[in-house]
Amino acid sequence: MPGSTLYVKDAEVRAALARFVKDSSDGRRPLFAFFSWWKLRVAEAWANVKATGGNFRGVAWPAMQPQYTRKTDGVTVPAWGGVPRLARGWRKFRIEGKPGRRGTRNAAGDPIRMRSTTGNVSGKLRPSGQRVKQSSTMMQDTGNMRNSIIGTPLALTNTMLTIGPKGAGEKYASEQHERRNVVFWAAEDPPKFEQVIGDYVSEKCREFNSGKR
Repeated sequence: MPGSTLYVKDAEVRAALARFVKDSSDGRRPLFAFFSWWKLRVAEAWANVKATGGNFRGVAWPAMQPQYTRKTDGVTVPAWGGVPRLARGWRKFRIEGKPGRRGTRNAAGDPIRMRSTTGNVSGKLRPSGQRVKQSSTMMQDTGNMRNSIIGTPLALTNTMLTIGPKGAGEKYASEQHERRNVVFWAAEDPPKFEQVIGDYVSEKCREFNSGKR
């Protein structure tokens, strides 16, 4: 899907790598080195975004979607709960002078609660069985998606690195992409990529000049 896969196919980079590729796996080494750095940065940023939302590598991730909006008072209950509970139902009582009749309001016409309720609404129950808290890591139950992106590259050749979701994580990633894109160029990525490729080319130049080529 658009924006969820990162392609690195720069013509100058391909030309530089082609000059120094020794065997079928040599050109992959600097590209994989960049990927290794990138996935650590992504994992670190991911762990710092909580249920209330936050900043993911310079991009704002919205908070988890609310659990529901109560019809009784119009209060929207967030994913982590935290709003006062409401007692459910009304206490029935016999109406004096009217055998067999029961009412739910007192003499003043006010409704009578079945019971008093204290405390707050609990957080949303996740598939893992844990309740969402404000400190919960964003999308922590989406391990398949996360691991499919940062586990291994989608594709890796001597001159191309492709990063994106695979397998079971692909469908969920397509659903999350509009609200929380994960794979994109952050401001720190291009300088790091240039550094990794530059170090590799310099290494190959030194090997060539020392007679190893």
